[in-house]
Amino acid sequence: MLTGLDMQHTIKQQWNDLTLLGANLDRSEAAPGNPALITLFCQAQAPLPLLTAQLELLDPRGEAIQEWQLALIREEYPPNSWRVNDELMSQHLLQIPGRAEDGMHTWQLTVLDAAGAPLAPSISLGSLLISAPERLWKLPAVTHPVDVPFSLASGIIFSRLSGYTLEQAGNQLDLTLVWQAEAETEISYRVFVHLLAPDGSIAVQSDGIPAAWARPTPGWAPGEFIIDAHTLTIPDDLPAGEYALAAGIYDLATGNRLGATQDTLSKLTLP
Repeated sequence: MLTGLDMQHTIKQQWNDLTLLGANLDRSEAAPGNPALITLFCQAQAPLPLLTAQLELLDPRGEAIQEWQLALIREEYPPNSWRVNDELMSQHLLQIPGRAEDGMHTWQLTVLDAAGAPLAPSISLGSLLISAPERLWKLPAVTHPVDVPFSLASGIIFSRLSGYTLEQAGNQLDLTLVWQAEAETEISYRVFVHLLAPDGSIAVQSDGIPAAWARPTPGWAPGEFIIDAHTLTIPDDLPAGEYALAAGIYDLATGNRLGATQDTLSKLTLP
């Protein structure tokens, strides 16, 4: 049983023998792709059947852009084990959808019975101001238009490399990749650019979160284009020969690359 509950939002909404005492929201502002921690405080007036919570994030028009089905309390302590007047807390780490737009959003909660029917009208838990990045919905000008899909292990296409621009000035290579998002993801993928020596080894590389760390992949909206610039500096002592410029996407946690039909973009002959 919890004592001295420190709740940001006192609600005291009762559904039969269950009272939602209140909720905490760990943030009032977010960007698409950010995590959000929701804490619910409940009290049981009697042993309860299995109940779930349907949490929705409503956009400024009042339309749900994402829905989550949550257990009111962690699985190891189901409602039929609650003691009368127990005060219980559950925490839920969620992710703001990448497609979320600018504006004030609302967290809306509905408690459902075992059959999935609402026990009472939905209630608001609070607001979330979302600041979305400026998005491109048309392919910008590139010197090399391509169409290379990058797929998840499930076969779903996550993104496409839609084109790139390559410029060389002295020993500096400036490569601008243009990705188009196809699906949303909870994984913050990294982009790599490799200059490969004739023997296939990596001579020079660039690696990081897209757009100079400004556009993590969980914040990508399906359909938008993301401009992702990389600079490679060629060492003066690099042996002469034909080099290949390659790019791809990978999961830092596992090292696994997204599947692609090709990763070589261009061939370069260095004197």
